[in-house]
Amino acid sequence: MKYKLRFISVLVLVVGMLLSSCVDKESYKNTNEPQSVVLETESKETVLPSNEEVGTFDTSFEANSEMQMAFLEEVRDNPIDFDYASNSVATTTLEMRQYQEKYTDIWLAELLFSCESYVSLLNDADRENFLRLEESWENNLLEEFKFVSGVVNNPDYNLHMGSHFPLERNVEYLQMIRARTLYVKYLQFVFEFSSENNADVKVEFKYTAE
Repeated sequence: MKYKLRFISVLVLVVGMLLSSCVDKESYKNTNEPQSVVLETESKETVLPSNEEVGTFDTSFEANSEMQMAFLEEVRDNPIDFDYASNSVATTTLEMRQYQEKYTDIWLAELLFSCESYVSLLNDADRENFLRLEESWENNLLEEFKFVSGVVNNPDYNLHMGSHFPLERNVEYLQMIRARTLYVKYLQFVFEFSSENNADVKVEFKYTAE
């Protein structure tokens, strides 16, 4: 079981690298600047980093199969990323944290929808195994975040992380949920693409643009 979970973890990482190319800055009509949820640490406590101080998704990956290319095209302009990049009016660290939490909840709802859609294609045994693994993944993620927060807040270590550390953790958590959601959608896409053997498979999102 340990080897199986380790294999799945590696697979998630690899697919996460694939899916990192899903955000295309040219798809957002409201700005010509790069959009991203990856923030670099900076010293200000109330003002958000400027566009020049914001990281970007790695778009250097090239899909190496028709199936991968078809999936990337399907999710590249997804409504959640579009709204995330378009709707932020946050001007303080607190407002940015609230914005991250809002879209984390949106991606969590999308993850639940994606899991339900994927397991509907599986037999009873595989459905049960996948849901068990999914629950384990979510629990492990939460435990890891609790652990890191506990270390940072432990007075024995005398750490001074500043007010931006919680924001960075919010951003990181959102990224992980987003990557996991797209990974599950990819699993379903692979299943349907391979079963129907055509390039007309569509990736469905429960969320609709605001």
